[in-house]
Amino acid sequence: RNKSALVNDNLYKHDVVPEVETCPTKYQHVDRNNKIIIETITGPYKPEGLIIFWESFCEFRRLLLTLLFVMNNKLLHLVISCILCIMFQMHHCMLYPFKHKNSNRAETLSLTLLVVISLINSIKASIQSTGGSLSKTLKIMLTKLSTIEDMMLIILFLFISFLNIFPNLQKVRKS
Repeated sequence: RNKSALVNDNLYKHDVVPEVETCPTKYQHVDRNNKIIIETITGPYKPEGLIIFWESFCEFRRLLLTLLFVMNNKLLHLVISCILCIMFQMHHCMLYPFKHKNSNRAETLSLTLLVVISLINSIKASIQSTGGSLSKTLKIMLTKLSTIEDMMLIILFLFISFLNIFPNLQKVRKS
């Protein structure tokens, strides 16, 4: 063979795609790149039943809550979002989709705070939707509900901040 044919053979030798590796998990028919995607989606969740696709359910929950913003009636919007949050909380508590107890506890706490906040907002909106002047006791009640809601939002913020900062502090301490 001539010299140019050998050069061309060497150039194309590196471009050959290796055979697809199969993974030793139950996704043996999946190539390596797709395996990484599946493990990312299903990693923190229990491997049995419909829980494998819990991330898809979480996206569906977010979509439902987002679609509520097109409603014109704000009181109805708040009541439906409150009912949805309660249903999401109940669904989570029935399945506990995560492998680790602390992850399930964190999700339960987060959803509970969201349920309490949505209940407070629904109560406040229903009181204010009466249209008339509010009595002194209702004004005091609205103020207390707003204070409780603010405290819940602060707790939720601190909780999420802690969950994001704590693992990074452990990484710094180990290095």
